[in-house]
Amino acid sequence: MPKPMTPATFYVANTIRHQNILRETVGWFAQWAAPGMQPRYIMDGATEKIFPTEEEALQAARACLFDALNSRKRSSWKAEREFMGGNELSRLCGEIGIGPADFALIFGSRHDRVLDMFSGSREPPFSVWWALELFKTPSLLDKAKKIAREHTRDPRDEENHDVG
Repeated sequence: MPKPMTPATFYVANTIRHQNILRETVGWFAQWAAPGMQPRYIMDGATEKIFPTEEEALQAARACLFDALNSRKRSSWKAEREFMGGNELSRLCGEIGIGPADFALIFGSRHDRVLDMFSGSREPPFSVWWALELFKTPSLLDKAKKIAREHTRDPRDEENHDVG
């Protein structure tokens, strides 16, 4: 089995000799990568595919690289997802007891943007649909607030602790 490599700095379409214990060539691995990617091998299930000739391996590596470079995003998420309106957001947050400040903390957004979400002039994150449903369980809401506080730095806290 070939050794893993560091990320590629150039485009890679490569072959690697596969030898038996007598060091005889018994096939070829096909390797490919684009700059910044760790080189990958063409797989046959869970193992690297072994090609009978170096030419076949090289052709397969080139084809994989070509396909990867020419792939396109297959769908548009906004076209498929429903975003919550401001009235619905306000109603659900009111039922749970989440105000704009808590919403901003939990979802990592600025207060002015949250107010825009509540007014309907900005789309809230799609995750609001499932998160607000989970936050109907008080312990999960408390846990979300705790985690958000642990990973949020408020510059105003630092202003109040100046060393003189």
